[in-house]
Amino acid sequence: MTKKLFIQLLFFAGFLWQCKPPSRSFRYEQEVQLPFFKKLETLLKGKIDSVKVYRATLEDVLVERDHVTEFKLMNTESKLPVVDFQVDNNFSHLYLMQLFMTPAIGKPCIFFSTGFSADSSCTHIGPAYLGFVNLNHINVKKELQIKQGGNYYIRKWNNKKLDILTDENFPAKEDQESIIRIQQILVLDPNKIGGKKPAIFPIAEIFKDPDALLFTYLETIKK
Repeated sequence: MTKKLFIQLLFFAGFLWQCKPPSRSFRYEQEVQLPFFKKLETLLKGKIDSVKVYRATLEDVLVERDHVTEFKLMNTESKLPVVDFQVDNNFSHLYLMQLFMTPAIGKPCIFFSTGFSADSSCTHIGPAYLGFVNLNHINVKKELQIKQGGNYYIRKWNNKKLDILTDENFPAKEDQESIIRIQQILVLDPNKIGGKKPAIFPIAEIFKDPDALLFTYLETIKK
């Protein structure tokens, strides 16, 4: 990995992971129900009927490089070889959540990240972004703030400009078999890489794996 690409990777990680620890343990199954999204109805001017959820799981695994093992963050769906040795893994769950609303206003979608230590203790919540799906793009407009008040919920938002590119158009609402694979993230806001120019993060090149950000269908949350 070149020095330039290494710096890009460190900067890119700030858009997928945050280091701020939660005030208590976060459990997706308990926290992410329709009330989690409730305040977005004001922003989106509609009622959320259902949420289609895709998830990617990334783990620290052992790989071989020049006959020496090293840890690498890898998607559990990756086809790359790993060292067959049991280790206690830190892991992250990344989510893509399609919101289906009444009335139907665009195609809103949330990107949301959580991280856990090897003992499944939550180490970070967020970042989270709200965008709109257009074919194989997610045009991100807002960065969401997630707060705890009894349960976790989306509390407020700030402007953000990202473009997330997938390798194919988003699956239809009823499709639970197709995957979503993120190919590229384009940072449109001023940034440390390009200054006022957009910065491009090609996922396969950065992670040396075309399946680094591959998402599979998890569930559909309904009323």
